[in-house]
Amino acid sequence: MKRILNINITAALALASALALPLSSRADGYGALSLLIARSAAEHSVKKIAVLDFSAKGGAEKSETAYVAEKIGVQLAGSRGVSLIERTLLEKVLKEAGLSLGAGGAYDNAETLRGMLSVDAVVTGVVFADGEALRVFARLIDTKTGRVLIAAEALADRLPPAMSGGLSGDMEPPEVPFPELPSGWGSPSAVTSASFRDAVSGSGSGSCAGRRSAAARLNTELVDAKARFWAARMKAPGFSLRALTRNPGSEIGDPGVKARFYKLLTAYYRDHSGPGLEPEKNFEVENLIKLEERVSDECGVR
Repeated sequence: MKRILNINITAALALASALALPLSSRADGYGALSLLIARSAAEHSVKKIAVLDFSAKGGAEKSETAYVAEKIGVQLAGSRGVSLIERTLLEKVLKEAGLSLGAGGAYDNAETLRGMLSVDAVVTGVVFADGEALRVFARLIDTKTGRVLIAAEALADRLPPAMSGGLSGDMEPPEVPFPELPSGWGSPSAVTSASFRDAVSGSGSGSCAGRRSAAARLNTELVDAKARFWAARMKAPGFSLRALTRNPGSEIGDPGVKARFYKLLTAYYRDHSGPGLEPEKNFEVENLIKLEERVSDECGVR
């Protein structure tokens, strides 16, 4: 009994110290918050989680709350023992039920998701602006009882105003000649039974969540190379706008990375004397684009 008590006290102290994230640690705020959620899920035998939208308060932008939800989702997708429901699938299911991902109806959403997708718990919360950082209050809610399993707070990096304001999935850089998107593009595609099964994923690299996580990581690493790739392609003789079925960059989920991509693309498109892309980087970007196309075809478009 004494040994169990000591272990519990140690765990409680570790949890308390993890919750008190100093400002200097905000770069890892999302990771620390996701770790606390994953640990709480394991303690309460939660196997299947859905990340809903967060509410924006105190000067936080709506795009920043979307960023917070995506960052936490990406972190949880790589956690052992936790299965994450794909947000594309969430949107589809909630839309059919006349609901949304919004944090305001978290309990109603939780009940719906439990009934339709066997979700054990949902993650939601509130995001406040805190100077150059975001203060994120997250809750893990049991879908059966409505009980809050854990409520955690963390400081995390805030997107610069130029990047956070007005971002959307079809954002386009100025003065870069992109084609009009086909009508209906960007809406969740029909999901087959196989992709329904694949959308409910843990850390498997072949799952929808696993492949989206890999694509997100590669987009961050290759953002400069990808911008150079598309700038060169769009300036090449014989290039036709009609050959594009979607705007380059629209597949990037991270608002900060997307904004940087468009900023770089605009600069490289206007610069006619800039350095070309190395063959190795060109190959990596082409592989990334192929991965994104497969994810779009097999898992649906966000």
